Amino acid sequence: MKHIKNLLSRVAPALFAALAALAIFSSCENDQVLPPVPTPEGGPVGTGTWDNPMTAYQARICATNSNLANVWVKGYIVGTVNTEIGTVLTAASADFEAPAQVNTNLLIATSPDETDWEKCATVQLPSGAVRNALNLVSNPGNLHKLVCLQGTTGSNYCGVGGVRSVIAYTFDEVGIEGSDQPAIDPFTVFYNALGENDPTIDWTFDNVNLPAGLNDIWTWTEYNGRHYLNGTAFGKASNGALGYAVSPEIVISPEYSEIYVSFDHAASYQTTLRELCAFAVREAGASEWTELPIPNWPPAGSWTFVDSGNIDLSAFAGKTIQIAFKYGASAAGADTWEIRNVKVKGTKN
Repeated sequence: MKHIKNLLSRVAPALFAALAALAIFSSCENDQVLPPVPTPEGGPVGTGTWDNPMTAYQARICATNSNLANVWVKGYIVGTVNTEIGTVLTAASADFEAPAQVNTNLLIATSPDETDWEKCATVQLPSGAVRNALNLVSNPGNLHKLVCLQGTTGSNYCGVGGVRSVIAYTFDEVGIEGSDQPAIDPFTVFYNALGENDPTIDWTFDNVNLPAGLNDIWTWTEYNGRHYLNGTAFGKASNGALGYAVSPEIVISPEYSEIYVSFDHAASYQTTLRELCAFAVREAGASEWTELPIPNWPPAGSWTFVDSGNIDLSAFAGKTIQIAFKYGASAAGADTWEIRNVKVKGTKN
């Protein structure tokens, strides 16, 4: 009897731990909190706001904090966890077909064609309007659609990090009843620059013609806590001034197509702005710039920043490029051009 008691004293703790672990993973409703983990380097990283949603990958690794409520996560609907096979996401329970067998959950990923369960985040679909609209049993056509979901991240669902308690969604310009959120941008941003909260930038300034008395054309400027790229020769000996603000090299992966760039810009006093200033692009190593039209110019008369609209860079798919802003001035005018929040984005093939 003494030997049996000794044996139980050694085995019981391990047995209890095993039973506890089994209990944790016995249902898709577990709420085990994962520790904070770093977001990946080099990839698009979202903060969870509507205009900068987290990626499906971030949701899987629980972003940078645990239990973040009311955050937005963007990803492609790629399947479900077939809980009739297993309540934990595995290779066996991952179902990448539609119609699905269960309507209580989804799998999302950063690619519409993802079939590797280890690269998917889980999504809990609460009963009601959200489940009715998103599930792959009633809505098999949702498979491969890009969706933006508002819910809670930082916890396991079906044994994997993801989005729980979804309260809102949007895709195809429709959303949950009562949602006033706009349709999501179908593009993935893979290069951000000139952010208004960036204290410094890694762009270079090329003064092609700097008239006497003019010390610089482009500067990285701050006003009321917000930064922007400032191009001007106003109030100086500006005749013939010409300079470029040039980005570092940007690698456009072959996996992207329909590539665009956009930015915010403002200019209150406009004389020669639209004739002498421009957006330009070139392949890395080239000397000549190609100027591309800017769809939306800011209104004159105020320093109101507007979205430039999408400028097509699809001809540079699979190439390494540099982008630039050209500033020019003449005796007819030397305007001031302010630029920030540059985004290069595309859709994945």
